[in-house]
Amino acid sequence: MQSARLPRSFCDELDRKIRLFLWGGSNLQRKLHLVSWDLVTKEKEKGGLGLRSMRHLNSAYLMKLGWRLITEPQSLWSRILKEKYGRGQDILTLEAKPSSCSNAWRGIMEAMPLIKKGVGVAIGDGRQTLFWSHRWLDGMVPEEQTHMPIPEDHVRRRVYDYWQPNSGWDWDQLATFLPSPVLNRVASFRLCSEEIGDQVFWHADSSGSFTIKSALQLIRDSNEAAVANWTWVWKLCAPQCIRMFLWLLLHNRLLINAERFRRHLSTNPYCERCQTAVEDLDHLFRRCPVAEEVWRDLQLRGVQLPAGTDSFQRWVHCNLRVPQDDPDWSMKFMVTL
Repeated sequence: MQSARLPRSFCDELDRKIRLFLWGGSNLQRKLHLVSWDLVTKEKEKGGLGLRSMRHLNSAYLMKLGWRLITEPQSLWSRILKEKYGRGQDILTLEAKPSSCSNAWRGIMEAMPLIKKGVGVAIGDGRQTLFWSHRWLDGMVPEEQTHMPIPEDHVRRRVYDYWQPNSGWDWDQLATFLPSPVLNRVASFRLCSEEIGDQVFWHADSSGSFTIKSALQLIRDSNEAAVANWTWVWKLCAPQCIRMFLWLLLHNRLLINAERFRRHLSTNPYCERCQTAVEDLDHLFRRCPVAEEVWRDLQLRGVQLPAGTDSFQRWVHCNLRVPQDDPDWSMKFMVTL
């Protein structure tokens, strides 16, 4: 897992076993999977359970191997791999892997596009950093910002090659390829006159050091939109089984009768208690006469409930997150649900 590219079929089989355990199924009996695997494997703060896809985890470990290849250039294993397969070139600029190579090198090269997204360079004297292909410009790669192709004789130029010790940046050349906003960013950098080397860091994590968590975020966030923060659900003072119940409820994944009907497990979507309305979440927990009787009973015992005119999701949030006169109300509300 940590040093070899696992077959994708093997990773999928491991994921299948995890899913069976999560939902209580087995090889002989398949239980309903109420939430998609893509959602389950998201971080808890993004609405998931924080479980890790084996494909993603294997790729993250290969990214770590590639990161060590970059940051440990003097280690024996790094020198051997780079000389044998990279022919001594900068691996961040390699375009293709050899037709015949080791499993580890093949895995590193497959993970290289993501490694490139995470690697940043802190500029010192600019002598070790390629101007166009390295990520040194405030997290950007300059060649991705150009408005015309870079000539062949410029591709391998270093940052230092565009710097004049007495006058600064060579604006005549840079203005040919880069738009004004990018030139303004370049202007904010000054190279050190002393021989202070460039430093590679992991810009995908605030610490600057490589972490598996940040690598997984790079893998997942490549096509993922921003979502609301779900951390508060897991910080509620309640048993884990109740928090898990709330997680399913807030994702609208409880197996109520409307959902059973949608999955063709029931002949009609109506509430079995009152037979007057479709049994969705709002009806089951708030509108059904049986549910209303429960809330009325709580009010008779002196419990003040928020107004019930809000949407169901907002009603749940108000009862769980808005301070109430009763400091224990959120726990009572969860148990009542």
